[in-house]
Parts: sequence; structure tokens; C-alpha cells
Amino acid sequence: MSTRTIHKQIVSDSSSFISLPAIELITTIPTSQESNKIPISLIVSLGGDNFIDGNVSTLLENEGNIKRIDTQLGTLVSYYYALPRRTSRNKSDTSIQRDPEVIGMPLLDTSYDTVADITRQLAILIVKKYHRPCYVAWSLKNGSDLSSLELNQLFIVKKCMEILVPLLKE
Repeated sequence: MSTRTIHKQIVSDSSSFISLPAIELITTIPTSQESNKIPISLIVSLGGDNFIDGNVSTLLENEGNIKRIDTQLGTLVSYYYALPRRTSRNKSDTSIQRDPEVIGMPLLDTSYDTVADITRQLAILIVKKYHRPCYVAWSLKNGSDLSSLELNQLFIVKKCMEILVPLLKE
């Protein structure tokens, strides 16, 4: 089981009408496409650019270079697990047929509906696209403002997928 971990940051463009605090993405993806059993893991953390306390030094791959980065400690708010549904259409057929359906469940639910929706949407999209199990975690840094999330929910999902798609094609 070989995986790699990548760290990226989403920052809203200053010329754009979308205003968000920085969002950190830490994703762990399989290096081999042979087995669909190795899960994709995505950690989304809101407010990654303006906190001083609680730094944790980790060793991650950032744009192809392995380096040590400082990341902020946050509170885990939502954690969602999804996997592709596998069914055998015919009892005598031993091969497993794939359904486009996804089975998912929150492992840690939240009262923030927008955060719960984003984690669920990301997990389901990733499973449908790559037919692999997926974990999506959402954490908040101290003092993060959730007011901008409701309007920018699709922007966040789109940016996360734009980062994942090229990584999983490699």
C-alpha cells in the first residue's frame, strides 16, 4: 500500500467577487491505480493563513518537493466516509459489478449544515469519479468565520476537485 500526501492552499483571488479565508487541503492519494481498495483522504481546513498559536510541523509533498511545513491546529468539525456500492447482479456470476451508487455516512456530524454538505458532496464526487473509498475531514481554525461558506460552497467543491483531478491522473 503506497500513498503520497500533498499539501495545497486555496486562496480566493483578490480581483474576484468571492471572498474566503485561506483553505488548506491535505490529501493522501494512492500512488498505484491498480487497487481500488486504497482510500483517498482529504482534509479541508478553513482559516489557514492568519493564526500563530498551535503550529504543527509536518513533512509533506508540496508541488513535487518534499519539505517540512508548519500547519495550524484546528478543531475537527465534520468527518465523512463514502465508498462505492458493489453488488453482484447474478448470484452465479462471481465477478463484482459496479453500481454508480455511493454508500456514505458521517463519522462525525456537525451542526453547521454548510460544512456537512461540503464534506458529503466532496466524498460522493470523489467516489463516483474514482471508484475508491474516500474520507473527507473538515476542520476549523480558532476564530474562523463560517459566514462566507454558504455563498461559496460550490466554489470550494470546484477548487478541491480541480486540485485532486491532476494529482490522481499521475
